[in-house]
Amino acid sequence: MRRSTTVLFTLLALAVPVAGQEQPTASSGETTYRNTPEAFALTFLTLSYDDRSVDVRFNTTDRLPGAEAKASVQQRGGVTAVEIELDEMKPAWSFGGDINTYVLWAVSPEGHIDALGELPLDGDRSELKATTRLHTFGLIVSAEPHFMVDRPSPFVVLVNREPNDSMRRPPETVRVELRNRPTYRYELESLRSVQKVDGRVFSALRQAHIAVHLAEAAGASSLAAGRLAEARESLSRAEGAAETRASNDPDVERMARRTVGLAAAAQRLAEGDTSLRTARR
Repeated sequence: MRRSTTVLFTLLALAVPVAGQEQPTASSGETTYRNTPEAFALTFLTLSYDDRSVDVRFNTTDRLPGAEAKASVQQRGGVTAVEIELDEMKPAWSFGGDINTYVLWAVSPEGHIDALGELPLDGDRSELKATTRLHTFGLIVSAEPHFMVDRPSPFVVLVNREPNDSMRRPPETVRVELRNRPTYRYELESLRSVQKVDGRVFSALRQAHIAVHLAEAAGASSLAAGRLAEARESLSRAEGAAETRASNDPDVERMARRTVGLAAAAQRLAEGDTSLRTARR
């Protein structure tokens, strides 16, 4: 399971449902959505980094054919610095449903997940500088409902591959199983036929709407009512501001991002309460 081979990597890091998981559909008005599985397996390549700078290349998946990425990774003062650039990207909201943006993740061989940050698009490009306390990990980019999700969705679009640089420790192929609750709605499995866009992609308000929806789906209305009420009020303010200002107005984006934070906190509270109730049964 942990041995890596470069020839296999054309098929690796595709997020596939765990055996026995079905993908139901849900209708909303005239749009029919499919739902992501509640559990899926993620296979990826982990690299061990040190004080040498390593140029990391990426493979795309069938979710976003043609996408490109490159990163520079190096340990600095006890943390690992990651600088990544994306190219030939398409807006994540083109998947439809709950999906809105891209997030970069570092995932350790033990399954520890570190969200390194959002990758907002300017046209078909994006870049990010981030750090992680992990030293051995795989890098993946996935399409997500909002920037504060705490685990990757099955919509993995880019995964690191074996570098050209020699490594002091050989790369390892790792498979982990992840939970995806509540499940996400989507329309398209792949953006193969979707067109790229020009200019900066603004999705903060969309993310805020979906963050509140996901908190409600997790049971926050009863399990985290106070925090959810704050998120709903914040969303209302952001919507009000958006009615009189441009979509790229900094205040609208700031209020929308605050809403995402409040809703994500409400969702985590609700999910934690649900887990505790389940454990007590």
